[in-house]
Amino acid sequence: MNKAQQLKQDLMAEARQLIIDRGLTHQQAADKVGVSRQRITSLAGNQSELFSIEWLMNFLEEFGRKK
Repeated sequence: MNKAQQLKQDLMAEARQLIIDRGLTHQQAADKVGVSRQRITSLAGNQSELFSIEWLMNFLEEFGRKK
């Protein structure tokens, strides 16, 4: 796994954990960032090919994560 792939996996894990820690449903998380519930379900399912690093960073920033 190269560095970009590892970064993407780390960001996805952080995003999934954030949703769990806040006790959000997929729909609640989707509503917060303005995407479909299916998009969050794909994130929870670790379908990394569907997400860019930029999208993941923006998702985390919506929840208050600093760069």
